Amino acid sequence: MGPNCRPMQPHGSILSVLAVLALAAAPDSLRWQSLRMQHAPFTIPVVSADSGGAPPTQTAWDVGGVLIQHIAIRDSQRGIQIVVRSGPGEGLEGLRSDYPGPQARFSPVTQIRICGQPASRQVVELPEEHIACVIAPGGNHPAHVPAMTDVSVAFQHGGHPTRASFRIETRLLPRYRAAMEHFFATIACVGR
Repeated sequence: MGPNCRPMQPHGSILSVLAVLALAAAPDSLRWQSLRMQHAPFTIPVVSADSGGAPPTQTAWDVGGVLIQHIAIRDSQRGIQIVVRSGPGEGLEGLRSDYPGPQARFSPVTQIRICGQPASRQVVELPEEHIACVIAPGGNHPAHVPAMTDVSVAFQHGGHPTRASFRIETRLLPRYRAAMEHFFATIACVGR
C-alpha cells in the first residue's frame, strides 16, 4: 500500500448490510418479468425488485439505446449485471473492444438463436485483480476485483444490431447458469 492508502473502513450499520442481504436473491428465487425496450424492438427479461433487481435504466442514443440492470445476489457484492445495447456497430466486436487487455480470455464464437433468428455468442473471462490503491472521496484504499465472466450474444432484428450481456463472478456462473440461460432464451423481438 502507498503512503496515502489505508484499508477501507466498513460503512453503514449492520442493519443496512442485513437489509441488502435480505433483498439479495438466491439462484432459484429470481423472479423475471418482461420490459419493453424504449428505443429498440425488443422486450427484455429483467428481475423484479422484490427478488433483488434494481430498477433498470434505459438511455436513448441517436439511433437505438441501452438497458442496464444490476441484480443483487446473496453470493456476491458485485451481483449480476445485464446490459442490452441496440444500435449501429453493436455486436461481438464491441465485446472485444470492451476488454482490450491481454488478460481477457475469449472463447470461440458459437452460433445460437434469439427470436428464432441466427445469433452469435461469445464468452470472455477476466482474471481477478488486486489493486494497490483506489483513490476515493471517502479515503484511499486497496481493492480486490474477483474473476469475472461476461457472456454476450449478438443478433439483429428489424435493422437493429444488438448485443445482450450477462456479467457475473466466474466462480458463481455454474450456480446461476439457469438464470443466464433464461435471460437469453426469453429476449423477445417485437414487430419487424
